[in-house]
Amino acid sequence: MKTIGITTTVYGNNFGEILQAFAMRKAINTYCPDCHAELVNFICGNQTELVKPGFERYKKQLVEKNEIFNEFRRKEIGLYTTPERKLTLENAPIFDKYIFGSDQIWNTVAWEIPEFFGSFVPKGKTKIAYAASVGAKVDTLKTELFEKYINTFDFLSVRESIHCEYINKFTDKKTYFVCDPTLLLDRDIYEQLKKSVNPPKPDKYIFYYQPHSADCAIISMINKYSRLHQYDVVHTFAEIPEGIFPYKSISTRFYGPIEFLSYISDASLVITKSYHAMIFSIIFRKPFYVYVDKKTGSRFESLLKALGMKDRLVYDYLRPEEVSLDIDYDAVYEKLLKFRGDSLNFLKTALL
Repeated sequence: MKTIGITTTVYGNNFGEILQAFAMRKAINTYCPDCHAELVNFICGNQTELVKPGFERYKKQLVEKNEIFNEFRRKEIGLYTTPERKLTLENAPIFDKYIFGSDQIWNTVAWEIPEFFGSFVPKGKTKIAYAASVGAKVDTLKTELFEKYINTFDFLSVRESIHCEYINKFTDKKTYFVCDPTLLLDRDIYEQLKKSVNPPKPDKYIFYYQPHSADCAIISMINKYSRLHQYDVVHTFAEIPEGIFPYKSISTRFYGPIEFLSYISDASLVITKSYHAMIFSIIFRKPFYVYVDKKTGSRFESLLKALGMKDRLVYDYLRPEEVSLDIDYDAVYEKLLKFRGDSLNFLKTALL
């Protein structure tokens, strides 16, 4: 049996980040019976600080949230030991093949991490990029790591179709457009995960997930729509003053990844600026809208274009009366299953 080492970002305590790592390992161990995949236990520099500046007053909640994520890392992705902060040829674990991805591991505007380009892999070992994401506009990327390492990969794939051309500037090898690892798995696998939690929920609610600071225009739209249709709101902010949202308002800021799945699966509507909240809305067949930046929205646009769902993109402002809960998910899933099949074919071929 071939051993497969997966290197990706997994210690940021971000819902989508940890679920894509779970899905990458699960997909290989489910669909490739002659392979056994494990995560390379690596933590990159900006993930070592648990309490970021400005969040000191939430230290207790952040410590508790970190333990929830640690439990998921132990139980669901097999990470038990202290992670390495630097990987070299001397200390890196040995596998038959190495996979890098998914998530924004190649976003060299946000960080420059040689390990995410396989700097530690012994010569002669197979290197595979699966759904690696650049994330940023290509003309803003720092190119040193691409120039040094891209041509050392045996198989290349990215999460955004627009970035295939960019990667091919550094190599003659073909770069493929594949789906995020979370889309490789059937909904049933996530339903099984959900059975372990039972977070408090209103009867009918909008799930609003914005990974960073609140957007006043989105809050205004949600507020108007929720009052018009008598929806409660579940959000992911630490502080939303009482009265901003009508009816019940629940914060999931300090919850774990399985609760995140649970809230999306039972939502009446999802409003988000998150790539993985969008994906899990599709997996659970939920009506959703995703707000994107025209300059950095390629990862959203690539997927929704492939699935025929570009009407779910919001670039400017969405008026409450424009909201539609109707999505032809039978048509979407017809395209999704083909995309999944093509992506699995790439993965299986790379792992042969």
